[in-house]
Amino acid sequence: MKMFVDMMSPIGHISLNRFYLLNCYKKGDVLLASSELRVEYREYDFVSIGDKACGSSLIKRLYTAWRVLALIIRSRPTELILLSYDLLSFPLITNVSRLLKIGVTCFEHNTAPTTKARIFSHKLAGNFALRLVYTPYLSRMYRQLGLSCEYIPHPCVKPPDDISDHSNNSRLNRRASSFEFVVFCPSGSVDLRQIEEISVFYPTHYFICKSRRLSTHFNIYTQCTYLNYQSIMSMSDAVYIPFKRNCKISGPFFEAMAMGKPAVVLDNEFGMYLKSLFPSNVHFSFEEISYIESPKHTLNNLAIYNSQIVEKLKSKFD
Repeated sequence: MKMFVDMMSPIGHISLNRFYLLNCYKKGDVLLASSELRVEYREYDFVSIGDKACGSSLIKRLYTAWRVLALIIRSRPTELILLSYDLLSFPLITNVSRLLKIGVTCFEHNTAPTTKARIFSHKLAGNFALRLVYTPYLSRMYRQLGLSCEYIPHPCVKPPDDISDHSNNSRLNRRASSFEFVVFCPSGSVDLRQIEEISVFYPTHYFICKSRRLSTHFNIYTQCTYLNYQSIMSMSDAVYIPFKRNCKISGPFFEAMAMGKPAVVLDNEFGMYLKSLFPSNVHFSFEEISYIESPKHTLNNLAIYNSQIVEKLKSKFD
């Protein structure tokens, strides 16, 4: 029996996790996640580990860790697959699993060993867990620390359906209609100032961003939370993801690829990596995609890309 555990994931990771479950979950396996995700995973054998993902509350994080540990000890799965995990309890969960001779595989989202505290947590967890990383750069980072890891690219999956009413979409469409080009900036990891700096050079472009701060720029629209994420992605001509660091991956980028949207990224190591995956759909300037007639990559290419990922996953879990 495999035990899949989702300790931290927000609503936005549902499509990604469903991709993994669809291809790795078998009858007899079990899924541990917060109660708020029960409906999203209703076709799986679901066990709640709390009302919501453990987040930043120390008490909730400790409670979630206790629930997961108790279920591991009671159920004794053959394999523990951490779809997301809390670095605070990761060493304990990993070492308890090692003592019980339970294999551990974990997907590395925002847990890269980029600080002393994170390195310490990973070192405590040891080399027993196999860490699945999304970029070659992250693979090098983990290996330099002597940590077991394997590079498997991020799959292309469409984002979940919107959870807002249509009136919000109508208002946004009216605002965007006065511009020549609509740019979606979906990543909450990008500072609004980066968007503001580039928006000055593209007054005919309308930038839709995630930020708690309102922008004074006339061609920038901000939302604190995307309730109409899929609709915005659909109406946009391109996405803009200016990641400066290599230690993270951009889920929204791969959602954009799944929806046939071109992406503009920075000309750095991370941007070059994305372009190596989708050379026709990744650009380093908006000038390259001023006039878009149709997506440059086909659904067939995406199917091949995802099938190669599935093969790698099944070689680990079958």
